[in-house]
Amino acid sequence: MNFIREAQIQPSMTIQIYLMDKSVKLVKLPAGHHTTVQQLCELMLEEFDLPLEIYKDIFTIWTCSPSLQLQLRPEHKPTQQLKMWNRTVHMLTNSATDEEPVLKWRRNAKISVEREKKLTHPEAIKMLFHEAYDNYINAFYPCTDHDVLTFASILFCLWYGEQESSAVKSILSNDKNMKQLVPAVVLKAKGASITNKILREYNNRDQILGKERNHMTLQRKFLSKCYVLTVYGSAFFEGNLLQHKNQCRCHIGVNDVGLHIINAQTKIMIHSYSYAELKKWHEREFILEIQILKSESRHKRQQPTELKIRTKQAGLIVILMNKLNQIHFISNVR
Repeated sequence: MNFIREAQIQPSMTIQIYLMDKSVKLVKLPAGHHTTVQQLCELMLEEFDLPLEIYKDIFTIWTCSPSLQLQLRPEHKPTQQLKMWNRTVHMLTNSATDEEPVLKWRRNAKISVEREKKLTHPEAIKMLFHEAYDNYINAFYPCTDHDVLTFASILFCLWYGEQESSAVKSILSNDKNMKQLVPAVVLKAKGASITNKILREYNNRDQILGKERNHMTLQRKFLSKCYVLTVYGSAFFEGNLLQHKNQCRCHIGVNDVGLHIINAQTKIMIHSYSYAELKKWHEREFILEIQILKSESRHKRQQPTELKIRTKQAGLIVILMNKLNQIHFISNVR
């Protein structure tokens, strides 16, 4: 075990758990190396004064490194997962190098967006906001130009508060500041023109965001805007979309709405399907095969088409889709 991993599992039997705002909590391992994810989650809920009966399955422990992010099961033992991580990375990705894993406390990918909308605790809203922001700013949430302007306006209010127009112009003229407000791929595509549009959006903030703009209200507004995006709440996987003789590297998002395929280079949504539009899905020799119900016209019978994605994570995707499809079905019945 190398120095970094030894630091994560310290001699006093504590472990580092990262939050999505990049802060770190040092948590005691009540059962040493036999401590489970469920035990750690209960300690984290206690740390943030989150009621167990409401939040016990809202957040959970993930193991993350540059090539792979996996949600752990309640019975998993995190210290063991850290020790065997590189074997897991080599098995589920094409990475040929060893990677340093960290534990993160994140949104449970198996809960529905409708369930999340009912949460009110300020600490929960804060954590959900920071995770949503991380996905937005890294372009995992493809959205319209108008959405980007609204997100940027909300974020400007959060990061910089109330400012005079001249100060806003000065802040927006700084590239580093802009990269905290707008995804890099959008900045590259839109250039300097987006700066003036954000300024106009910010100047109209009373009409767009309302007059109450404390941190929690703004975080909730950001999340509410995210809830409209079909990709929100997705767990993301990596693969190659097979298109005739070509392959396109892609991110595969899976949530309680359906399946979402994003071009890994351009960050543009290639396909987005609800479970109602999918006939079936399965894994065959590291190929995710998806049959899609696509109607050519209103008067014609629905004919299935097929997508194929090459990914070592196909088995995990199928398991998660099966689980979340059940949530989708139950929600529709209700």
